[in-house]
Amino acid sequence: MSQESGLTIKISSEGECLFVHLNGRVSYAESIDFQSQLEDLLPREEKSVLFDCSGLDFISSAGLRAVLQFAKQAPTKDKKLGFFALQSNVSHVFEISGFTRILKIYPNKVQAVAGIAAS
Repeated sequence: MSQESGLTIKISSEGECLFVHLNGRVSYAESIDFQSQLEDLLPREEKSVLFDCSGLDFISSAGLRAVLQFAKQAPTKDKKLGFFALQSNVSHVFEISGFTRILKIYPNKVQAVAGIAAS
């Protein structure tokens, strides 16, 4: 979808699931474009949006803000949201920021697809 200096986003679709593959870093510099691209996902037909974070090395507070804003907007468009395969440093940021309590986090793609389907 886009490649900036620190972040590559690739989108794929499997049935009712939209996969957002994140690679690189979401620092302040990338966060504005990241937020805009997330907003572009809202009108899509897929009912679930799953973020593959296996390639995400870093996320700043500005990146977390974009995620939180998207998480608030997704239910208004009847979309379920989940994240999977967080690297340990990104998982730590999600944990200390409280995002693990408000977002659905899964260890891998298989469990993410099953978890979203069951929710």
